[in-house]
Amino acid sequence: MLIISIISSVPYFFTLNYPFQYDDVPTIFEAKGMSNIDDLANIRLSERPIRKISLIIDRFLFKDNVFFYRMENTILYILCLILAGIFIEMITGSLYFALFSILIFGLHPIHTSSLLVVTHRKEMYLFIFSLLTMIMHIKRHHIPAVICFVLAVLSKETAIVLPVIIYIYDRVFDDRRSIKYYAVYAVILLTGIIMLYINKGGFYLPWTSGNMAEFLKSNRLFRDIQYYHLIIIQPYLFITYIIKLILPINLSIDYYVPVEKGFTLITLIMSFLSLAYIYCIYMFRKNKIIVFSMLSFLLAYIPVSNLIPVLNILSDRYMFFPSLFFILMFYSVYSRVQWRKLLYIMPLLYLVLLIIYIPVFRTERTLWEYTVKLNPKSIVGNNNLGLVHYIDGDMQDAKKYYQAALSEDDEYVNAIINMGTLYASSGDLTKAEELFKRASELETYNIKALYNLGLIYMRQRKFHEAGEMMERVIEISPTSGLAWNNLGAMHYRDAVSAEILFNLSMTMSIYPMSAVFLDEAIETYFIADSIFRRGIALSGESELLINNLNRVGNKFKRGKAPLK
Repeated sequence: MLIISIISSVPYFFTLNYPFQYDDVPTIFEAKGMSNIDDLANIRLSERPIRKISLIIDRFLFKDNVFFYRMENTILYILCLILAGIFIEMITGSLYFALFSILIFGLHPIHTSSLLVVTHRKEMYLFIFSLLTMIMHIKRHHIPAVICFVLAVLSKETAIVLPVIIYIYDRVFDDRRSIKYYAVYAVILLTGIIMLYINKGGFYLPWTSGNMAEFLKSNRLFRDIQYYHLIIIQPYLFITYIIKLILPINLSIDYYVPVEKGFTLITLIMSFLSLAYIYCIYMFRKNKIIVFSMLSFLLAYIPVSNLIPVLNILSDRYMFFPSLFFILMFYSVYSRVQWRKLLYIMPLLYLVLLIIYIPVFRTERTLWEYTVKLNPKSIVGNNNLGLVHYIDGDMQDAKKYYQAALSEDDEYVNAIINMGTLYASSGDLTKAEELFKRASELETYNIKALYNLGLIYMRQRKFHEAGEMMERVIEISPTSGLAWNNLGAMHYRDAVSAEILFNLSMTMSIYPMSAVFLDEAIETYFIADSIFRRGIALSGESELLINNLNRVGNKFKRGKAPLK
């Protein structure tokens, strides 16, 4: 199994130097509570702790060397494949089908984004601890099973369906357990739910405001729909996933999903196919493996189905765990020798599709060009492709793609901020100010919008307004070294101005004014000094903050300032 797992992972060995992609930079290098090893002590349950712990440690050990992050993802993937093989052999009793399943799972292109987007490793942690839970359960190691279940939930909250899958296994395979054992799982789930609603520190859920309509309005994917539209679209989503699992072509990191406001022909067709899936469970009710795999796939799908709205309507990574049970469905076909040769075509087909798909992730440009080509309505794709062009200095194309993103959603804050940055770089400060203000009104907590608005005010010499923006950034993110530096720099500038006025008044022998200006200069230098020190204490000893602190020290003939 180890050998087959490594062989199945070989295509990913050629991606170890691919750059960080998609959510990686915002999550690893820009998010709050990721910059210091001490942040491990402040992780909340709602932050998917297992993934966050691994990323904090990676950042502490490897800084921004993407090779080691990707190597860790690859090792996790190999472990996923081994556990998949062990689990399937335990269910089917067939080593050959288990090895075949490892090949199918390992080469399946639908798993690519879970592996090549570093921060999506949460899917692999969920898979690993979920499989360990079920393996320990089957072997009747109940305490380790419960511990692994807790770790699975801490990896990703969708693991809450595991107790139901376990119960179905016991019923289907007639493996009876004490009711007290199931009660333990119920207590764990209840504790997480209580914590969620008491202090927002329990399980992660994107929707916790208590107002479904408000959440749908604030989410760029759901902005123009009502909750019942998500019910109507369920057959379409379910069958689309089935099709992608059988024939994984036109995969994408960002799909366009036609959320219709009523029943259409395609909705009716998909509804019929969904009912056919349920009917198959009834038809094959005497085949334990088929019943278990089909029911388990359905249960593993439900948490990502948007019955409880999540942050993506359709995503390949959501199939990482459910795909295991989908592959298990093929055992009945595999066990029939006359059909087995047809199934052997699958790993070869998936290998070809995987080799074609992996290079899409080679750079940010290739990823987003592919995404926009496949889905011209992709808001995130157009925005990120615009950012790629902006970084390359192609302002015209950058503006085109930003406008394409905003034409789909004029409240998409990331595109508004990026468009504001483009105008600022071209010198149109009035338009940039307008866009940053709009972004900060749409998301009052968005530090990028507030910080950039502060920079615009500084360039416009509106220093009072600039200071207010930097203070708001610091209030939201106390570890923002740049905000501390800019706030201190503005006070330093005021102190220098007061010092100039003091020297001028002394030259003109206006001594009463000299005393006023001297007091103001000294007091403002002290304020700047305290701001730089506070910034260093909270955000780390950045070279910029230290240099500015020493500049203040030179004013007091102090030289380099002691930081302790």
